[in-house]
Amino acid sequence: MKSHFLIAKIVSIIMLFTLTGMSQSGIIESASATELTDEQYPVMTFVNQYIDLGDMKEGTKVPMIFRFTNTGTESLFIEHITACKCSDIQWTDGEIKPGEEGEIHVLFDSTGYEGEVEKAVDIIANTDPIVVEAFFKAQVLKGDN
Repeated sequence: MKSHFLIAKIVSIIMLFTLTGMSQSGIIESASATELTDEQYPVMTFVNQYIDLGDMKEGTKVPMIFRFTNTGTESLFIEHITACKCSDIQWTDGEIKPGEEGEIHVLFDSTGYEGEVEKAVDIIANTDPIVVEAFFKAQVLKGDN
């Protein structure tokens, strides 16, 4: 009985070392693979990645512009931009070469909102990560305030 217990203990210790070794070598291999396949991407650097619209009456439509520069080494292509149903969005279309600037125009419609509103604008592009976010907030006042 003691020999079975001893064998089980030895097998457990061997498995533990084997799994630990595999885990450590997996981490090392992952880091090496990342270094070897390090690609260059476009980078969206915003002048204003977060816009505070301040106070507004409910039902007001407020435009804003998110300006950015492609500070990466590759051309930027924006595929799609999404936000809430309360917004209308237009953006610089086509290729944005390294060093060039672009704009995202957002029209926020505060109809149906009250209090503090915070929204994200999700930009889907050939960046890493594939989704870049910009943000805006407003304080929507009901009635005749």
